[in-house]
Amino acid sequence: MFKAIQIVKHNNVIKIYNTTQAQSYYDEIEDYSCFILGWEAGVYDLTLSKYRVILLAMEEKERSLRNSDQPLKDREANRIKKKNILNKYYKISEKLNKIKNQ
Repeated sequence: MFKAIQIVKHNNVIKIYNTTQAQSYYDEIEDYSCFILGWEAGVYDLTLSKYRVILLAMEEKERSLRNSDQPLKDREANRIKKKNILNKYYKISEKLNKIKNQ
């Protein structure tokens, strides 16, 4: 298990599961095209796609907070969360670029 991605071999059948979409259960990954460069690169690619989805949702939330009468504290908390996700995104993308350039 690495970054919420798990490989399971059961009865000589290998399956890859992902918990990044729903934290309480595993979703089976049907498309293995992201694992062409290897296991680690595939996991990084899936993690980056998860972060993109989170960032889109946070931008939508930021718009709604701007247009509502929410306190400044809520907007500041959302901004800090977004900054943390962007930092994680940058670190993972650097690792993925390092793997691709080898």
